[in-house]
Amino acid sequence: MKSIAIVTGASRGLGAAFASLLRQSDKVDEIWVIARHCPETPPSDHRPGPRIVPLCCDLTTEAGRQTVEKRLTEEPLRVDCLINNAGMAKFGMGEALTPTEVSDMLALNCIALTSLCVACIPHMERGAHIINIASIAAFLPVPEMSVYAATKAYVLRYSLALRRELAPRGISVTTVCPGWMDTDFIPLASAGKTHTPTRFVGITTPERVAAKAWSDAQRGKTLSVCGAFPRLVHWASRLLPHSWLMTFWRWQQPHG
Repeated sequence: MKSIAIVTGASRGLGAAFASLLRQSDKVDEIWVIARHCPETPPSDHRPGPRIVPLCCDLTTEAGRQTVEKRLTEEPLRVDCLINNAGMAKFGMGEALTPTEVSDMLALNCIALTSLCVACIPHMERGAHIINIASIAAFLPVPEMSVYAATKAYVLRYSLALRRELAPRGISVTTVCPGWMDTDFIPLASAGKTHTPTRFVGITTPERVAAKAWSDAQRGKTLSVCGAFPRLVHWASRLLPHSWLMTFWRWQQPHG
């Protein structure tokens, strides 16, 4: 039976970094890289490692999600690893968000992630991994990132509960909560908006976040938090009132 890994949002940034790590795996035959626009890697090449299979679909839509679900049923296979990386953000005041921006964030960050888990779990066996990408924004309410932070709080809570549900079957769930990363996520999230972040404390590379997340997942860890600043936010969110932390966030973040 064919063994596969699935990475969503795989055309660039953190998703591409995960796909690159998986190319070194000897546990899977194929890596399904899912993106709205096909990754640059061709479906078959001559490099060693698992075969790359691009799936071009828009996971904000029901049709896009059904494309993946249907593909999973077309032949016998085993899902060794699911990395739910696809996500989007629009920063700025909540009232400045359009209905489409709100619905797309909810659809991609919450519904698509959940749907992919539900679709893949029946194809998983003991030793399989689910890696869900949240954010340090999941740890507390974030002004001017209100909807995005709320969706990532959903990812965190859902993943923690799913981990407990799947533990008896030997399937692990690791939630990755990165801070700022040097990708095009920030300019895309800020485009056309006011009251957006302009200070990016502890910014790091997606390759570093992916490497730590992969290591943590292999060890069966519940959370993967990369870097001193994200760990500080996680710690503070557990000890200090959220009202204090929101006040500090707005004080230290001059708006662009």
